[in-house]
Formats: sequence, structure tokens, C-alpha cells
Amino acid sequence: NKNYQLHNFGARNLLIPEIVRIINTLKINSNDILLFVLTSHEINMLNDFGINENIFNLKEFFDNEKQLHNYFLDEPMHCNYICTKKIANFAFKKIKNILSSKKMQSKRDIQLENKFIENYDQIKSEAQKYIDYLSEFKVSWAKNSSIVLMHANPFTLGHYKLVEYASKHSDYVYVMLALESGMFAPSDVYEMAKESCKDFGNVVVIKDRTDIIPRELFLPGYFERDKSPNACGNTSGFIDFIGKVIKPALDVKQRFVGSEPVDKLTQQMNLESERSLPKYGIKHIEIPRFVNEKGIVYSAKTVRNALKCNDWETIEQLVPRPVVNILHKYTSFFK
Repeated sequence: NKNYQLHNFGARNLLIPEIVRIINTLKINSNDILLFVLTSHEINMLNDFGINENIFNLKEFFDNEKQLHNYFLDEPMHCNYICTKKIANFAFKKIKNILSSKKMQSKRDIQLENKFIENYDQIKSEAQKYIDYLSEFKVSWAKNSSIVLMHANPFTLGHYKLVEYASKHSDYVYVMLALESGMFAPSDVYEMAKESCKDFGNVVVIKDRTDIIPRELFLPGYFERDKSPNACGNTSGFIDFIGKVIKPALDVKQRFVGSEPVDKLTQQMNLESERSLPKYGIKHIEIPRFVNEKGIVYSAKTVRNALKCNDWETIEQLVPRPVVNILHKYTSFFK
């Protein structure tokens, strides 16, 4: 019953440029407060971005709480719940007067407007073309079919295991690929996924068709977020695209996704999916990230970095055999 809302965008090991990128994805107004917990070095970096107001030193807190040394492992972020609560109270007291002066805000999503729904009446014919395209892949006998949407840049054993899990918990699985990322040729990405999944008897791989509906209409900035700190996310539009286009075409009952520990936009997308897909009759199922026997996460980014280093030992641990064969074509490209 307070006159403010609290939204947590924190995550482990975020660098300052990534924090600033996240800030730039938010729809911030003059009544909003951004609260950071940073080291002195990070504060200096934020100053370079023009953020330099109301800095409070936690040393003041620690000087008044001498007994707290028993509650720490080694540094402020590694402490028990008692100390965490005390730090939170200290921070709250510092901004309490600012909060009490804020006017009541109506509840709103912290993201850009949903352009897909906003423009849906104008693109109904394009949406129907997309539905017609997807309908060609529909299997009529499947009563409990699922969708797995992926970037697959490149296709890894993590993607494979996600599809494998979905295939074991579905009558039929539609794997839809986003092919316009630019890192690998679309035909190669499709071939990686199709060849890797060919042994599943209840899986089909489908090429995305952004020539019918441009991705920017329902998911702006997703593929530009690594290049531009101003790239924005419209994840609610993406969920409505699934509900209004994919659902009518394929009658899917479930969407399987992998968990995302780092990328904020993908985290936001998963949260929006879990919250909003049920209104379209689709269950959101999130699977923890898969790791190999050495504890290495099956990550497409790790594979790309290994390609740059010509580290085929790592690559062969992280991707299916058909993908290894295709990636050899890109050795000179990554040098």
C-alpha cells in the first residue's frame, strides 16, 4: 500500500556498460529513481556516463554496525539475510524522503509500447499469410504439441537437449528458427538444426519468415542489443505474436524455453512468456540450462568465442556432430 513500486533489474557480474544498456531499455519518467550498489571504481565509470547524483557510502553503515563482521564471508555481497536486510534498510532510509515526495503513479509495464497489438488491424493480411505458411507444417493428429523458438547461432547441444526434452513431453514439437542474425548463413543455421534433430520422430524444424512480418514489429532491438546500448525490447509484442499467429496456425499447447541467467532481455521475455502465454491457452515450461560433464554451459556464445580461437576441442564438446562439420566452413571467417 505504498505510493511507489519497486522493480529489480539486478543480476550477477553485470558490467557497467551492460547496466547502462538495461537502463536504456526502460521507459523512465521524471518520478523514477535508479538505485545502484557499486564499488568506488564502478561509480567513477558511471560518472563517465553522466550519472553522478546522491552517492551514499556504505562505510557509514559499516562503521555503525561493528558486530556485522560475523555475518560476512568476504565482501558486502557475500553475507547472510540479516546483513542484507540491514543494508536494505540503510538504503531505504537514504531515499525515504525522496520517495514520500513522489506522486502516485498508475501501474504500468516497464517496457516499450506493444507495437504488434497496436498495429494488428493494419497487418491482419500479413498475419494471415504467416498463419497460412505455418499451417503447412501442422500435424493434425497431435493433441499436445509444443513450440520451441530459438536463435541457434549456432545450434548447440543445449538446443538439442531442449528439443529432446520437449519431444519426450509432447506429441509433436515445432522448432522455429530466427534466421536473420547475420553471424552464420541462414541456410547453414537451418541445416545445423534440421540435421541435428532428424532422429527425433516427432520434431519438425521451421524457418522463420520475417519477409512476411518484420521482426522489428513484434521484437524490436533484440538482435541489435549487443551492438547498441539503446536497443530496446518489446517482449509483450513477441508473446502476442505467438498467441495470435503461431497458436492459430499450429494449435500448440506448450512453449519450452531454456533458463537465462545473464541476458536481461531474454530474462524479461521468459517472465513475460510465463505471465502472458496462458491467456492464449499455452503453457510456459522453463528448463534449467544444460551443462556438460565438465560443468561447461552449452552456450552459443562460448562456441563463437571458441571458433575465434580455433578451439575445436571445446567446440566438439558443445555442439552436435552435424554442426561441427558445418562450422569448419567458418574457420577462416573467424580468424
